[in-house]
Amino acid sequence: MSATTAVQTDQPLPLVRFITRVYAQLVLAAFALVPSYLIGYLHLFQNPTLEFENHPFHEFAIAAATLEALFVTYVAWQCYRSSGEPLLRWMTLAFLGFVLIYALHGAFTIPVVRTGVAPDDVNPAASRASVVSPAA
Repeated sequence: MSATTAVQTDQPLPLVRFITRVYAQLVLAAFALVPSYLIGYLHLFQNPTLEFENHPFHEFAIAAATLEALFVTYVAWQCYRSSGEPLLRWMTLAFLGFVLIYALHGAFTIPVVRTGVAPDDVNPAASRASVVSPAA
């Protein structure tokens, strides 16, 4: 007859701790590299001459991204008001900047989609005047 004894410890064995830490780092690295996998897939398996144009979807995507960023801006602002953390203030301003710039992108994309005429084509001199420095 053999008797077995169980030993209870509060700390896991060092080998188990090491394996768990390595596994967690590998999972984190795998998730961090997901965009690289997708880019590699497109680079290796897609024909670069193919084009996909779906203007209504593009308008929808711009609107959805703008609203989502506006919501994140609001949440970051509420968190900043609650905690006073300076980093949250900067995150709020960064998301707000993104919302403003991306909203302009949407505003200037919609006329191109509907009319087929870019804002630069309507008055090329005015659009170039905004780029040219006054004292060249």
